[in-house]
Amino acid sequence: FTLIELLLVVAILGVVSAIAIPKFARATINYRLDLAVSRLEGDAVLAGQWARSAGEAHMMTFDAERARYMIAVGVDGRGATRAAVDLSASPYACAMDSVTIAGGGDGLVFDGFGRPAAMASVTLRVGGRSRTVVLSEGVARPEVSERDRAAGDR
Repeated sequence: FTLIELLLVVAILGVVSAIAIPKFARATINYRLDLAVSRLEGDAVLAGQWARSAGEAHMMTFDAERARYMIAVGVDGRGATRAAVDLSASPYACAMDSVTIAGGGDGLVFDGFGRPAAMASVTLRVGGRSRTVVLSEGVARPEVSERDRAAGDR
């Protein structure tokens, strides 16, 4: 190999790396956000199923500051804890921007039939991307809406 050939290979590797690294970073952000949203959706459905199978209310409480939520037995959420999830930890590394529960309150109650007793929305964020998971009153399956906070982050 000559020095010119070696420099040419190094230059090509530099160009390929400059293209691949931002795409990899975006893919990682999308993966983490998809994973966190899927976990929240699945746990909301599971809370409804637990409430229906037990025939008693379950409560899903949120701690937006720490990006955590918990599912516990009872209308006040003081019964046995069925699940506790920390979305700020690996593999999610996600922030919880906002939690809105219609009518206020500490958490979202799933009645004995497994339906949310009020409407709630939880906005999750990773990097410049965020999604809002909406749990509608009386509807067992959550809805997800997506929005980009940073322009050109597609």
